[in-house]
Amino acid sequence: MALDPVPWLIGNEAEHSPEVARTLAFVASGGNEGVASPGDMKVRALTVPGNKVIIGPGACSFLNRSAGAGGSQSYTGRGYSDTETDTFTATGAGGGRSDLVVVRSTDSQYDPWPVRPPGDERRFGPYFEPFVIEGVPGTTRRFDQLGLGYSALALARVDLPASTSNITDGYIVDLRKLIHPRETSKYLHSVGFTEHDLTSASYVTWPNWQPTIDIPIWATKCTINVNIMMVAQIGSTTAGELRVRLGSLTGPTTVVYSFDATGGSERVVVSVADTFSGSSFLALRGTTQAIKVEGLRYAAHTGFLRMYTGTQVSFDVRYHEDII
Repeated sequence: MALDPVPWLIGNEAEHSPEVARTLAFVASGGNEGVASPGDMKVRALTVPGNKVIIGPGACSFLNRSAGAGGSQSYTGRGYSDTETDTFTATGAGGGRSDLVVVRSTDSQYDPWPVRPPGDERRFGPYFEPFVIEGVPGTTRRFDQLGLGYSALALARVDLPASTSNITDGYIVDLRKLIHPRETSKYLHSVGFTEHDLTSASYVTWPNWQPTIDIPIWATKCTINVNIMMVAQIGSTTAGELRVRLGSLTGPTTVVYSFDATGGSERVVVSVADTFSGSSFLALRGTTQAIKVEGLRYAAHTGFLRMYTGTQVSFDVRYHEDII
């Protein structure tokens, strides 16, 4: 195997090959394909639905799959404003069709793109363009599944019903992935509490510990898992509900607990977890918020849960980044 004689980046007017530049893009992306940021290059319908769709601005990277490319090369492209695709062909009464919306490289260094004749002024492209591939399998989620022999990135699949010419957002299946999705976690733990009984028939803060967390500016989702160990269950059967709160947000999941003490008192573990996402969570990014558990006891029960000096509480908080 021969080495490329000019690595990235050599000064004094050294001439670098396009292969070395594409290798830099490959290394920077880790060989992954996708978009750079959660909102990049999202495909959406026109404001007034019509026979085209819009690709939003953003950046992406995708592999060079051209024959003879030699591997370990990627293209990196960007859109600096909204871009309309070509026209979609209307479907007939006989059935629907799935089309794939891609951005592709038309690099004339490789087939099937024609070599430009001498004097053809193409310094400024275009070599990066939107394209609609009609009639793909309805299960298609990646461009490479089609085996077309050139380089492109799938952004969305449009599943058109029969007799359809105008595209709405409901027909668009988002296929974007992040090149480098970020994730981090924070573990919080406390032990030794004053006695605190859960006897309220309406939601109250329980246990009485509300640590704070800093929400990363890049996070699009937050999962909170709470374990409350060595809880005393006092009296006879007790049952009720627990939920997680993040700042002003109440988690969508309610956990029902139910315990039946033997001999009047037992030690139990209760757990509750939830995931926060969507626009209400995005509004909290870059802020510091309190997290807590709220609970209630069903009024029909006389037994109850009690925090005490032996109780331990842990919050496992995980932040994720994904497309939006």
